[in-house]
Amino acid sequence: MIRMIAHLFCTSVILSPFPSLPIDNLFLLCYSIDNTFASAIQLYHQLCCMSTGGRKMRQSDKNVSPMSNEGRNAYVIEHITAALLELLREKPIEEISISELCELAGIGRASFYRNFDSKEDILRAYIHALFQEWAAKGTQEENKPLSEFLRSLFAHFERHRDFYALLSQRKRICLLKDVMIELCGPRPEHSKEEAYTRAYIAYAIYGWIEVWFQRGMRETAEEIAGMFQDRGL
Repeated sequence: MIRMIAHLFCTSVILSPFPSLPIDNLFLLCYSIDNTFASAIQLYHQLCCMSTGGRKMRQSDKNVSPMSNEGRNAYVIEHITAALLELLREKPIEEISISELCELAGIGRASFYRNFDSKEDILRAYIHALFQEWAAKGTQEENKPLSEFLRSLFAHFERHRDFYALLSQRKRICLLKDVMIELCGPRPEHSKEEAYTRAYIAYAIYGWIEVWFQRGMRETAEEIAGMFQDRGL
């Protein structure tokens, strides 16, 4: 799939940041990368099950005791997330105070700072939780065409349209960039060729997402997929 994306970029002078780089050389870089997002999605699914950057991820185990630390943290995360989304429908995140947020959620400030460093961290954790669900839903099929990957990705945005529209309204779509980098971007163990190629691809996909939001989310997942399917991708 990454190979297909590279082909799309290589055949477009406008999109290519390396117009002087021979196409064959760029293809060689792309051939060194897995031809599917399956392994990346599997890794992302594993990472989402752990704490990331000091943030506690939402607990999904329904057998967790409500009196355990995990149960209490899950309660705090659920209520603080719901409170933030409610307040965001009324005003920008800059105008929301931690005290106001905690009061609406019915938790103490200590509980907030035990789980999050900032208000944006709440949104990041919620985005990761949503993408964890998406990554677990049959998106790991080998050799999935680019059009099918995009159909699945934008269908995810459509399913949670209200949340992502709110994120766009409050100018926080940039938080999706971290998800795309974790999903298919470079990692420390990659060679320099693979690292730069993966970064190129990850930021390009994020660019498509950003343009979609800028255009008011007008195109459906089917239309997005169709644009690439018509090119045999």
